[in-house]
Amino acid sequence: MRRCSTDIRSRLAPFPRRTNQAGLLTKLQTMSISPREKLAAIDDELRNLKEREGNKHVKKVIKAKGICLADCKPYGGDLRDVLKRKGKTLNRDVAKGFKHVKKCLVTI
Repeated sequence: MRRCSTDIRSRLAPFPRRTNQAGLLTKLQTMSISPREKLAAIDDELRNLKEREGNKHVKKVIKAKGICLADCKPYGGDLRDVLKRKGKTLNRDVAKGFKHVKKCLVTI
């Protein structure tokens, strides 16, 4: 299981910890870090959510938010349409390297 590097944690530290993923996604959109580091941060947040709320809740959150892994924006139910129209895709092998992020993958 991959985790956020300490460098990423130190960059995210100035931001207050929130219980929802919208705060994390907003932070990741504004930061200039590599896509792998963004995926590691999302994976870490989903892992924490799973530990707090359980796997069923994580699946509901992922489906409801419709997180685009390429730009870290929540699109909700419109995610597939956005991926088809704008071509915001990510190599699936990269995403499958993260245990919890791979649950965010959708077929287009």
